[in-house]
Amino acid sequence: MKKKIMKNNKTLIDIQLIVWPIERIKNDKNNCKEENYGCEPNRLWITQDLVCTRLLNSSSLVVLTQSERADITAFRPIKSTLSAVASALGFYRVPTIGANIKDTEFSRKNLYPTFLRTSPPYSDDAIAMVRVLFHLEYRQIVLITIEADQNGAEFAAALAAHKIHIQAHITLNLGSKSLEELKNNLLEELTEYTANTVLLCAKQSDSEIIFNASTKFTGAGRVWLLSEAASNAKNIPKGALSIRLKQSMISSLRDGLAVAKAGIKSFKQNNSLKFNPPKGCQHSVSEWTNFAEEKLFDELKRQPIYETLSGEQINFNERGDRKGMTYEILNAKEFGGPLVVVGNLNGRGELILDDRAIIWPGGLRRKPSELTLPKHLRVTLVVDPPFVYAFKVDEYSRCSKLQFLNNPTINVEGFQVSGPWFPCEKLENNKKEFYCCSGMAVELLFLISEGSKRINGEEKEEKEEEELIVADNSFSFELKLNDSYGAVLLGEQEGEGFKLTGMIGELDADRADMAIGALSINPERDRFIDFSEPWLYHGIQILERWRPKRSPMESFLQPLKNSLWLSLVIAVFLVAFVVYFLDLKSPFERFYSSGQDPLFEKAEQEERVSIGESLWFSWGVLLNSGVCEKTPRSFSARVLGLAWCGFCMIMVASYTANLAAFLVLDQPERSLSGVNDPRLRNPSANFSLATITHSATYQYFKRHVELSTVFRKMEANNQPNARSAIQALLNGSISAFVWDSVRLEFEAANNCELRTRGALFGRSAYGIGLRKGSAWTPHISQAILRLSENGTLERLEQKWIRSPNKNFRPCFHFEPKAPARLGLRSMRDGLVLVASGILLGAGMSILERKRGKSLQKQNSSICCKMVKIIKEKKGEGTDSLLLRLSAALCDEKRKQKEEKINKNIFIKTTPMFVPELNFGRNPCNVYCPRCHHFIQTITKPIFGRFALICSFICILLLLFPCALAPIFLTCFADYEHFCSNGECKHKIGRYRRCFKPKFFV
Repeated sequence: MKKKIMKNNKTLIDIQLIVWPIERIKNDKNNCKEENYGCEPNRLWITQDLVCTRLLNSSSLVVLTQSERADITAFRPIKSTLSAVASALGFYRVPTIGANIKDTEFSRKNLYPTFLRTSPPYSDDAIAMVRVLFHLEYRQIVLITIEADQNGAEFAAALAAHKIHIQAHITLNLGSKSLEELKNNLLEELTEYTANTVLLCAKQSDSEIIFNASTKFTGAGRVWLLSEAASNAKNIPKGALSIRLKQSMISSLRDGLAVAKAGIKSFKQNNSLKFNPPKGCQHSVSEWTNFAEEKLFDELKRQPIYETLSGEQINFNERGDRKGMTYEILNAKEFGGPLVVVGNLNGRGELILDDRAIIWPGGLRRKPSELTLPKHLRVTLVVDPPFVYAFKVDEYSRCSKLQFLNNPTINVEGFQVSGPWFPCEKLENNKKEFYCCSGMAVELLFLISEGSKRINGEEKEEKEEEELIVADNSFSFELKLNDSYGAVLLGEQEGEGFKLTGMIGELDADRADMAIGALSINPERDRFIDFSEPWLYHGIQILERWRPKRSPMESFLQPLKNSLWLSLVIAVFLVAFVVYFLDLKSPFERFYSSGQDPLFEKAEQEERVSIGESLWFSWGVLLNSGVCEKTPRSFSARVLGLAWCGFCMIMVASYTANLAAFLVLDQPERSLSGVNDPRLRNPSANFSLATITHSATYQYFKRHVELSTVFRKMEANNQPNARSAIQALLNGSISAFVWDSVRLEFEAANNCELRTRGALFGRSAYGIGLRKGSAWTPHISQAILRLSENGTLERLEQKWIRSPNKNFRPCFHFEPKAPARLGLRSMRDGLVLVASGILLGAGMSILERKRGKSLQKQNSSICCKMVKIIKEKKGEGTDSLLLRLSAALCDEKRKQKEEKINKNIFIKTTPMFVPELNFGRNPCNVYCPRCHHFIQTITKPIFGRFALICSFICILLLLFPCALAPIFLTCFADYEHFCSNGECKHKIGRYRRCFKPKFFV
């Protein structure tokens, strides 16, 4: 049928109406292939029979429409036919306007480049759904779509773009499942998620099957939102909400013709040239394809806004889809009954919805809650006093028995913990270990689990009115221990993404529903889990070991550094040895001696300064004790002695001044002053700072650029947990520990060796972690606010943090404010040094007296022996002076000996004279090879090789005071044996300690 639209006797548009009966495809079995969803027509046959033969007959524009009674998704041949026609017309560049064609597939411009439609696609229903969800305050839904349905895929993408959280996207394949299998599948899927809002996007026939399979989920408490296609089902559940486009097929067709009329008119006015559209599939006009079609299509899209009979404006988006349409919000008052309009959404996005007119599932007037709360929660926590205490038990039921004993007090890690106690478990080496847990976080969890019925310890009365019913938000829980709070880490391999550890990983992997404890709220964690309202605020603080000011025994050494003391001791020995060698090798050592000195010859052996006398001179000058022994004899040694005296004067004066300043002046504060302390900003090599690896404090230092130096410094010292960090601080492995202020103040209050320093920084709070999108998040937050208002949180803080150990005495860290005065306590080390010198001198005096008596006895015995020998050789009549003196001495000694015998003091027989050749520390009986007499040698201790080695070893071991002992003590000395004959004095032999004795011929 052809018709001409006339205006002012001029032909504007030629219209050709073509009716294509769908029964023609269904009856042609050769061109219709049966599939699961209906008959699939032959697209090539449709193109040849309909497009090439009837539509491409010099048509400038084609308008496609369908019957209003037909559902485009209910009968597959209709959709396939329209798709084949629109695709072919797009290939031949003929503009096409679709009226009442809503399938989302036609928005694909790569397949339908010239397609324009006056009805929005089904995927735009999601925008109207989003408005309804926002109005009802539903943000979490379960979406049900059909497999291979592009409308459902676009629907899900539109919901996600508008920040609607889809807990589950259930895609059903209805062709391969029976009704019973579908019921079981929906039962398993819908019971797993907490969202009560179910959004269905499917065609009419599929929706009816889904409603039959989900009868258990269409009652009270659930909300069903249906797309426009799904709202045509005949078994819609009672209380379901749906949307419907406020446009009929006639109005859509009228809008399409209006767009065609205006577009062609504008095209003819703006283009004076005449173009001929293609007349068939074999006839191609390059001018039309390359120029005219594009101009005409643009004129159709950018025409001025047209007012239709309904008062709406015609607008198209970049894909050629109609936008700005009005939707009706419908409500099913009865099961399968008619849908009643309860609201409208205009083209400007303004929603008018009468909530009081809505009948909800189950016939209720009250809106169902957004989420269904699970009544049993898996809670993960970390052992971290005072928030969580735990001790191991053999039986899981033992913790329950403690509840019946009225929560007895149990010693856990040195703290008296009173409970309440709850059973908890931990997986170690694929084996479950059982514990009993308590603490501030555990008791807080217990109070929250009792729900909103418990307010200030009293049971709230239940209201009978439906509007005032309070939802039961109580729950039961099971506790599981973890090793760490968790962190967000980058994957080890490229493209692996983020890796979540600890309690954060448990929540993300759905192995736990809640995480409680000292879990700080930070941006890294908030991306993957939800946090409740804070239940305890804190900051970051520094903990250090308290080192009180003390006066050690070696405080008199503190004015000078160890390096200077070592150099001074080395200088003493060096000067002593140099003086000795200068005096020994100088040829003018006797220039001071007088030839008239009668003792000159006798003093010849003692003129030079010995090594002991040289050391005594060196120490005496340094200690300003005066030199009354021998001084250096040679001129060169005396010059060195003068230089040494000047050096010692300077050193003593400097030491005295520094000692006075060190003891009198106030010392600067050695502890840290906070995060801005120079020792933190520019840490030295011997200062070590630590925190917990991958913790919230660790992330704080990592985020702040100004603390990058501190972060790099403490990387090597970080600890795995707070317990090991505090232990490392106590044993001196680290200098300071940076962590949450609450835990550090708790440790400092219970250990007087620790104290917190500086002001708080990096303020944060502890929150309860839940899975992302958890239904419990608002309820847990409300419970925390309720406990905060009635003072319960303050009571918990007082019980667990401020006074956890009643038997512990408070710490007093006294720091003197005035300068330190010099007193007995400060100089006790000097007095101890004097007392040690007195005791050492007394001991040496006793040893010297004993040694003197022993030598006197030996000399008397030798004299007696020599007198006897002389008498035997010279006879009794000799008048030698020596013989008379010896005889007199022997007679005197004999008388003394007889008196002692008479007094019964001791009895001693005169030893026999036996010549001996072995040399030792004591005199021995030998034959002198020089004077040819049998004598008893005279011994003299000297500084030998053994004493030198011992002194050197003491210096290497930094035992400087002990280095002098081998020089002065005879137990380290060698002994030389001399002839006792006064005229001979021959050196007979030498006893060398730890070496072989030496004999001089």
